[in-house]
Amino acid sequence: MNKKVIFLLSLFSLMTLSMVNSGLKFNIHSADKVVKASVSDYDINGDGVISSVDRTLELRYLNGSLTAYDVSVFDLNDNGIINRVDYEILNDYINSQI
Repeated sequence: MNKKVIFLLSLFSLMTLSMVNSGLKFNIHSADKVVKASVSDYDINGDGVISSVDRTLELRYLNGSLTAYDVSVFDLNDNGIINRVDYEILNDYINSQI
């Protein structure tokens, strides 16, 4: 291979690794969706109802527009990382209740 092809392949690999490490996963495996023991843990705002309000709060936290919460409430699979997987867990739960 010539140097240009090797460089482009290396660049592509770094970009892919960066996307995965930043939580931008597009193909989320079911093993990543290990959920908390209690469904009540999905009640992010603590109002006793798991609803689109909780989903909106999760999304706002992921977008960086919400910071005045205990961040542990957003980690729905208890893996220490708050990312799109947590949002999808909550979204799947809410959609299953409809």
